[in-house]
Amino acid sequence: MTNTIEIMKVAAGCEYMAERNRRISLDKAEGRNRWQVEKRQARVDIANETLNYWDKEHIKYSTFALIKAMLDDLEDYLAKKDKDELEAKQKVANAELSPKFNGRVFSLRAVSLVALLIIGVLGFSFFQGSSRALNTTTVAFSTKGVTPPVPVIANPSSLSYLNMKPSPIPSPPPVIKPMYTAPAPPPRPVVASRPALPPPPPPPPFQAPANYLVIPSIGFSQQVGTYGDCLGHTILSVGVYRDTCVPSGVIWLMGHNPGTFHNVPSLRPGETITYTDGSRNSRTYTIASVRSIANATLVNDGNNNSTPRLVLQTCANLSGTQDWEVTAY
Repeated sequence: MTNTIEIMKVAAGCEYMAERNRRISLDKAEGRNRWQVEKRQARVDIANETLNYWDKEHIKYSTFALIKAMLDDLEDYLAKKDKDELEAKQKVANAELSPKFNGRVFSLRAVSLVALLIIGVLGFSFFQGSSRALNTTTVAFSTKGVTPPVPVIANPSSLSYLNMKPSPIPSPPPVIKPMYTAPAPPPRPVVASRPALPPPPPPPPFQAPANYLVIPSIGFSQQVGTYGDCLGHTILSVGVYRDTCVPSGVIWLMGHNPGTFHNVPSLRPGETITYTDGSRNSRTYTIASVRSIANATLVNDGNNNSTPRLVLQTCANLSGTQDWEVTAY
């Protein structure tokens, strides 16, 4: 067992040193930060590979713990050594930079002293000039306050210009404005009022053509054709057709769904339907019922029931076995 542990230590140490040498080369090429990240990742990879290898050989986990502790100690030693090397390099760099920095500080101090000296000279000159101007202004103000002597006249009435009277100023002549009267405007012509236009005639009432169906509630209006095949072999075309095989007095109208009559199932009792026959006689019917029944029952009802009414027939399913029937009176 001891020999196995020693072999594992040597193998792990050799592999770690090889990995470390490779990482040092990478550090020189790409920088310290990436080397730190990859060094940690290399340690994890080595530990994982060692664990997987010795786990396959059924070595106890205590042996892996010993190797891991050894690698941690080695890692701490190498990290401390790297830190010491970095501090030594930093000290050398600071020592090289210190004379340059001191020289720069001396230069800045010298420039600052020269600038302060120039500012002091200029300020003193400005102060001297301002004091001279102030003295000159004070003298000028003091001389302005002295009242000059006034000459004394012995006989003021002897002066001729004192007895003169002002001559009156002639007033300007009045301005005479000419009298002007504007002529009266010409009378405006009288325009005769226009007669009121007669109201437009009312539009003629809608006259539906012959065989015409109107369902206002669903916005439907269309011409109606004729279907005369009483045996029902003829396929119904697109549109609305009146079945002529039903008893007299019954208006039986047929249409496809989906198709022309796709909105017929939405009709409700109480709504109206207007139909114009071949003689252009229009009649309005009121819906009494809307129901879905078998096709055979609907055909039998159409052939045997002669009650005057209007019937709308359309499909309720795609197979044609069920139909919608809308009955109106």
